[in-house]
Amino acid sequence: MEQITLADARIYLYSGVMGVFRRFYLDTSLDFGEYCAVCKGSSGEEWMDNDAMKRCTLEILEKQKENPDYLKGIARSFEKKQGLYLDFVDSFKSLDLRELTNEELMGYYGTFLDLYHGQFSPPVLPLIYKEHLSEMLYERLKREFGDDSVDMLSCLTTCRKDSFSYEQRKSMLEMMCRMYDELGKELFEKEPEEILAILKNEYPAGYEEIAQHSRKYFWINNNYRRVLVLGSLEFITKMKDESVLFSHPSEELEIMESTKETALEKKERFLGMLDDEEKVMAYLLAEGAWLQDDRKKNNLIGDHVLMEFLDEVSRRTDLEKDILLNAVVYELPDVLNGKADIETLKKRYGSYFSFYINYSGKHRMFGWELGRRYEKSGAEDIREFRGTPASLGKIEAEAIVITKEEDFPNMKKGAILVSFMTRPEYVPVMRKAAGIITDEGGLTCHAAVVSREFRIPCIVGTRIATKVLKDGDRVELDASKGIVRII
Repeated sequence: MEQITLADARIYLYSGVMGVFRRFYLDTSLDFGEYCAVCKGSSGEEWMDNDAMKRCTLEILEKQKENPDYLKGIARSFEKKQGLYLDFVDSFKSLDLRELTNEELMGYYGTFLDLYHGQFSPPVLPLIYKEHLSEMLYERLKREFGDDSVDMLSCLTTCRKDSFSYEQRKSMLEMMCRMYDELGKELFEKEPEEILAILKNEYPAGYEEIAQHSRKYFWINNNYRRVLVLGSLEFITKMKDESVLFSHPSEELEIMESTKETALEKKERFLGMLDDEEKVMAYLLAEGAWLQDDRKKNNLIGDHVLMEFLDEVSRRTDLEKDILLNAVVYELPDVLNGKADIETLKKRYGSYFSFYINYSGKHRMFGWELGRRYEKSGAEDIREFRGTPASLGKIEAEAIVITKEEDFPNMKKGAILVSFMTRPEYVPVMRKAAGIITDEGGLTCHAAVVSREFRIPCIVGTRIATKVLKDGDRVELDASKGIVRII
């Protein structure tokens, strides 16, 4: 078992992954070995069978080589399930949960969980293969093309479809362009509340536009730990933070669009230099990226819906929401019906609580237990380690380790950001970074995509960066070779 993810997480919002992996096996018959999610306090970890993931990667590669429509079939299945899921979410917005009986409330809840598991399951496929396939392709290209392999990989794994974080930021910058042109860049020297009032009085079209933007992207800063509903004021604050980075937002838009356009143009050229199997690898990585991205978007939206149900159960039972966040999603009906052991729920926050699934052939274990714990491997006395180069460049700077949002204020401009992974809420601290190093991820992960957009060196998939590096360490990040060295 190897740790593959570390995230801000509470049991309730994290525990649905058990049903996802069960559904994934039923949909694909792929034997992924063991999966375990571990929570303690507000921290979550995911562990998987690394050897089984490697076997699955090779099996998926063979399936795609034999049937060029293999991944397309998975994608079609996902899009169909995603449509049903988003239709439910749209109809859910008009529901008044207070008017429902307990039976009706749990009926809607059960329907939601089933749709949530269904749309979440297909994108687990690239989660299984992305890191190992990235490593395989990188090693092959490195042997054939040397130092050019890093740039080739970055371009070959670029997806034509925009990520949701890219779409949101592009939409926000386009709004800022119109506000700059209509009211002047001095608008963003004011406080967010004053900016919003000026828009309402002097530029009502802009005021309505940002209201529509917030309705579309209110969920973008959600995670497995907490749910935030972002309104117009929060997005104005994001715009104000962005405004210090340029003279006019059109400059940033041009960088975003030209970076992707250049990568796609180079991708076509590089594809002509690959053999047939390498082309299949590149295809799986690039097309799998949008599957994962849409899964993340649906996940963030789903966190909001899950919290709506939890809030209503909290209201009906007079139990504090903070206690109910220690429940498993499948326990919520028992909580509502007075059958749950509340004292046990209270104890879970301070204890290791895990969800364990083992699929091996026809054998299946599915359940959770208090206290199960997997040991982390030691990383003492390591001064140099490797990862997958995700964005070209070389930098020497101070390391700052960020593993949760409470760490964000520690980030220094010009430092190297070290994290297990990054998510959309990490973008403000990534903006300050001179380079990025992550434990997890492949060439299509969030950190890789954003670092290429920001044009800063990045190495992903090191597995041990957050264990080896400490705040204040002087670090050399060489993304041309994929090497991290403590100086």
